[in-house]
Amino acid sequence: MEAHVAINTFDVTSSIESNAYAKRWAIIRLLHLSFTFLIIFTAFNGTQSIISSIVPGDLGYWSVATLYLTLAFSALFLSTSVVTLLGQHRAIFFASLAYLVFIGANLYPRFWTLIPAAMLIGVAGAILWAGQGSYVTVAATAYSIAAGLPPKASMGLFTGLFFTIFQFSMFIGNILSSVILLVASRNSTPPVGSIDEQSSTSTEQSGGSLNKGSFVLFSVFTVLTVVGIIGLFFLPPPPKIPSTIDEKKPSSNSSSSSSELEVTPLIPSKPPTLPPPITVKG
Repeated sequence: MEAHVAINTFDVTSSIESNAYAKRWAIIRLLHLSFTFLIIFTAFNGTQSIISSIVPGDLGYWSVATLYLTLAFSALFLSTSVVTLLGQHRAIFFASLAYLVFIGANLYPRFWTLIPAAMLIGVAGAILWAGQGSYVTVAATAYSIAAGLPPKASMGLFTGLFFTIFQFSMFIGNILSSVILLVASRNSTPPVGSIDEQSSTSTEQSGGSLNKGSFVLFSVFTVLTVVGIIGLFFLPPPPKIPSTIDEKKPSSNSSSSSSELEVTPLIPSKPPTLPPPITVKG
């Protein structure tokens, strides 16, 4: 009898430790995703905010318009299929490569570099955000189950934490742009009527070479994007959770019986697509 009680005590302790690890690991995955998005979108939001002002002529305006037009159509017809096929973490990683292409294209702004890059990032952005939404959903569900809560109980917590971190990208990107351009303008201001000023006027309509400050800025953004993509490369797969879940009544014995359940990665057959939010954020 004493041996039986000892075994049961060990099982309960082991289950508690396993659930604590599952909750901690779900939070770590969420933070990993959040901070890599912060890095990439610091560069992207900074680029998007100033591209129409820095890139000569109307090329910056048309590239952003092309980006969001492509994004809207891709969100409706393409993103869910790709995420289902590749899985969330792979889809997010491959889609992030398009952000590097678009930001890098600003180093040599021409119609044949920016417009195709804008179309590419429009398609990739829809896939990226569909994968992000599905990844956060799975992590939140795994956390709730480990905590003995209804599966959807932690959705607000996880979504709020992700976007709290993510929203700093706009602030950091704009501050970084302002500082770099301000320092560059003080160090290299061409006199009125100089060759630099005349050449910038002649290339105003078709796109042309950037000044030193703009080139440095887009170079910094390109490096930031590379760092974020490397972070996404090491993003682990979403947590595994039970394939069948009773949402109405969480089981108090879920921790002790979890080893008896067959677990599979929860990848919705149609990951959620949210055209309004992603058309605002890219």
